[in-house]
Amino acid sequence: MEMTKPIIDCMQNLRRRIRAEQGSDIRLSQADAIAQMLTLAVKSRDEKTRALGKELSQLTGSELPASQPLASATATPSNTYRGAMVQSEEAHPAHTASVRIYRGQKVYA
Repeated sequence: MEMTKPIIDCMQNLRRRIRAEQGSDIRLSQADAIAQMLTLAVKSRDEKTRALGKELSQLTGSELPASQPLASATATPSNTYRGAMVQSEEAHPAHTASVRIYRGQKVYA
């Protein structure tokens, strides 16, 4: 595929937005850079990023991957800590005895 100035400009803008939003580092020299950018643009929550993805797909003549609904919008709310799922308070086993720390060891009293 021949890279023209508008394609490269669009790819640079999209790469900058994807890196800021999702933390993915995509190099323009990668063989599948366009496919990766289009996939991440579809998953983006930002409207401008999705619009840049549509523009890139039109410029390159490739199709956008199928849009998947956001899991957070369809699922029930759950506890997350730094992006990882954590157990809720009810899922932890209840300790009947008190726990103390003695010289780095747990002591059940």
